[in-house]
Amino acid sequence: MPARSVVYARAVRSGPAAAGRREEGRTDFEVHRDDARRRYYAEIDGHEARILFAPAGDRTLDFQHTQVAPELRGRGIADLLVKHALDDVRARGERIIATCPFVKSFLAKHPEYQDLLAKTA
Repeated sequence: MPARSVVYARAVRSGPAAAGRREEGRTDFEVHRDDARRRYYAEIDGHEARILFAPAGDRTLDFQHTQVAPELRGRGIADLLVKHALDDVRARGERIIATCPFVKSFLAKHPEYQDLLAKTA
């Protein structure tokens, strides 16, 4: 398996949904999955946003931590990163464990992703 996967998503946030945020114009970025470094990530304006994960059994990833550089905060980037990571997990037929508080919060607000939660004992 290659160290990094092909770009699978392009996220754009602009218009009324972005109103009231610090962002100016649009936030446009590509999300990558890097299995060797166990992360989903995006480079935006010279800064990185990432979700760190660990294998947690057969076809299951433990989403452990979401990190967004201070310079990128307040622009909805973490939400978009999590959304595209979860879309990729779904496309691969995988499941997740949401150890990360931000991912847990995202899932609580977006019930359409609840089916991705792995059954835990």
